[in-house]
Amino acid sequence: MTEVIIALGADNERVKEVFAELFPSEDFFYSDTCVLPAASAREGLLWGFWGDPLDRLEASKNFLEREGLALAKIIAVVDAVELERRGGHDEWFEALAHFSDTMLLLNSKQVSPSWLSAWRKKLKDRPMQLFDWPEIARKNPEIARAEILYPEARRLSQYFEAGGPPPDLPLFEGEDDAAAEIAEGEDDDPYVSEKFFERDAAGRRRYRLSPPQ
Repeated sequence: MTEVIIALGADNERVKEVFAELFPSEDFFYSDTCVLPAASAREGLLWGFWGDPLDRLEASKNFLEREGLALAKIIAVVDAVELERRGGHDEWFEALAHFSDTMLLLNSKQVSPSWLSAWRKKLKDRPMQLFDWPEIARKNPEIARAEILYPEARRLSQYFEAGGPPPDLPLFEGEDDAAAEIAEGEDDDPYVSEKFFERDAAGRRRYRLSPPQ
């Protein structure tokens, strides 16, 4: 079964640079929209969800199942400078930390060591892996790759393990239409308990994420 890596981040070009460094011999197929025909599926698929990823994350489980694809990892790429500027724990970062198995932290040497240490302590009980990039790769690229891609789900979110959107929910659908379908099945579908996918009585998302600019 073809495996898919979902990459989360604010800057699509920087994320692609990181993956090119991490997997220099791989020929990844990048998709910013994740609308792929089954014939395009092959080893090394990488879906990039830039900016606010909630709509695409919510819909991607159904697409994976329909196309016979398996989710290998969700990897977030985060700039420590932007993280410090935004206080370290805003909703955008919290969403990435909730859904990611692994977080690659860029520019960690450019922020206050005391601030970074305090920030790391707040994450110490999370199952998510956290690595400084590219420092981890410089020590031993092969070990770094093996650790980052170790086949174990480390994310807090259980969305891709159980429950999920109704079988007929398209990958990309008008927000109003999708909201109506989700609201209609709120009492029956376990996936609605995911904090970042919650909607109000009018079908609007409770969370709208603002990534770093």
